[in-house]
Amino acid sequence: MNAALWFKYLSVVLASSLKFLGGPLTGLALGLHWLETGIFTACGMLLGAVAGTFLGNGIQQLLRRFRQRPSRRFSKASRAAVRIFRRFGMVGIAFITPWVFMPIGGGLVAVAFRIPRLQIFLWMAVSALFWGLLISYLFFRLTFVQEYFAG
Repeated sequence: MNAALWFKYLSVVLASSLKFLGGPLTGLALGLHWLETGIFTACGMLLGAVAGTFLGNGIQQLLRRFRQRPSRRFSKASRAAVRIFRRFGMVGIAFITPWVFMPIGGGLVAVAFRIPRLQIFLWMAVSALFWGLLISYLFFRLTFVQEYFAG
């Protein structure tokens, strides 16, 4: 494999680790196959979730220290996360992470609920593969998305 192909893969991973839909869009723009794009999008989401999991407590403490006023205990976002967690558990958090939270945000939310890391990684991986492959396939099959990138 040549270096240019690895840079394309790395671009998809980095794009999807920050914002999930960035992975399939990057893969489409770079001319990758939908399956490659889906797999590396899943890797990127998992990378973001792992970063959120390991950095979660530190980020929360840092935010608390630099806030001017104490955060509201029950914001709209925290209420929604609690509702989803009570209803669906870690599976629900993992499956809405690409849409509601960014990948790193899903890890932060899971850490806030004190879910064991192994369980976080397992369900985030399942969710990442499911959504990564599905969204990549759809993006590569929707003609208006392809026409937009064609010119």
